[in-house]
Amino acid sequence: MEDNNSILKSLIFSMKGDMKFVSIMLIIIGAASSLTIVGLIYGIPMILAGLRLKDSADNMNNYLTTDQKSFFELGIENLGQHFKFMKIQYIIMIVMLVLYILFLVFVFFTTLSTLSGAGY
Repeated sequence: MEDNNSILKSLIFSMKGDMKFVSIMLIIIGAASSLTIVGLIYGIPMILAGLRLKDSADNMNNYLTTDQKSFFELGIENLGQHFKFMKIQYIIMIVMLVLYILFLVFVFFTTLSTLSGAGY
C-alpha cells in the first residue's frame, strides 16, 4: 500500500504545476472573453472552471505537504466541479456554433434571393 501511495504522490507532484498553469490560463482567457456581452456566456464558465482547477491544485499541494486524506478528497471534488464547468462551457460553445452557422446560412440565402431579385 505504501508503494501505491508514493506512486500517487509522485503523480500529483508532476501534475500540480500543470494544473496551476492551465487554471491561470483559463481564468485569463475567460476574463478576456467576458469583455463582450456574447463572451460573458462563454467566459464565466471558463473562469469558474479555472478557479476550481486552481483550488484542486492547491488542495493536492496541501495533501502532499500534510499527508491528510481530506485535502486529497477535496482536491478530487474540486476537480469534478472543474469538469462540470468545462462540460457546461463545451455545451454553450456547441450551441453558439450552431446558431452562428444558422445565421450564416440565413445571410447567404437572403443575399442570394436579393441578388436574384435584382437581376444579377
